[in-house]
Amino acid sequence: MAAKNRKTPGSRFVKGSYALPRFVTSKKDYDSIDAVAILRMDEDDKIHYYRIDEETGEEDEILSDDAWADFHDLLMQGAMSHDIIPACTEQLEADGWEESECDFEIFNGIVLDMCIEYEDDFQYSCDLAEELERLPKTHDDWFIELLDLWQQSKTFMYVNLAQNEENTEFYPNLRDLGDRELCFSYNDEYIINYLNDVKRGIEKLKNKSKKQQQQTQEGWQQSMSYLIGLTPYRQTNQLLMDGLVELKILYPEVISKILTEIAEYFKNMPCSYTSEIEYRDSVLKFIEQINQSAD
Repeated sequence: MAAKNRKTPGSRFVKGSYALPRFVTSKKDYDSIDAVAILRMDEDDKIHYYRIDEETGEEDEILSDDAWADFHDLLMQGAMSHDIIPACTEQLEADGWEESECDFEIFNGIVLDMCIEYEDDFQYSCDLAEELERLPKTHDDWFIELLDLWQQSKTFMYVNLAQNEENTEFYPNLRDLGDRELCFSYNDEYIINYLNDVKRGIEKLKNKSKKQQQQTQEGWQQSMSYLIGLTPYRQTNQLLMDGLVELKILYPEVISKILTEIAEYFKNMPCSYTSEIEYRDSVLKFIEQINQSAD
């Protein structure tokens, strides 16, 4: 049974009400409430897992699979289900992502994969202290880890939205545990600035050489394909839709060519699963709506 939490020190993103399961390295730190096992490097230079028998007070060795299964179960029964996943979902929905893209089951799968990966790391490690240091220690640590893995799991999450090679993630400061800032780079302000930059760029095209014009338009094609590729994941895309319709009305030759190339790219996108087909069709429908509204 998951334990209620002691006050989480320095929490910022998650107000923890349930304790996190933990591994300890000494018998004096062990308790049967939230301590899953005592970990120790034995003579074989491998990490071993022990529990205290409640009747005898003696240490009993257990399998790593059992220890990590209990760790996962305690995590999901308590802090993850009641504190951390709700905080992740609330953050993502506030940032405009579709509810279906950040529901409980998605994070449930991510947490299971995390625990399996951590178990593998512990199994093949010769440095217990290093592995324990890597394991998230607070509700905020788990929150940051989950959002990072969530964004990695999504199509088009590696794209360069800000046209800056150093900014290739939606939450680029997630790993910066010093200032603990979330920096969501895709929002209404970004879309407005992006569309205005394209508009100004098209006005200046005539002053460029043919080669420069081609390179510039290829850049717009890439960035627009990224933005349009995100539309199935977003709660609303009206601002982007209206902006691209306006661009096509003002500059039909340039934008029509770009949209045609983007549509061809998505039409030829390999699709093996129903979800991939639905994603592709949603993107193509968005492009079709732009063309219809601009004609």
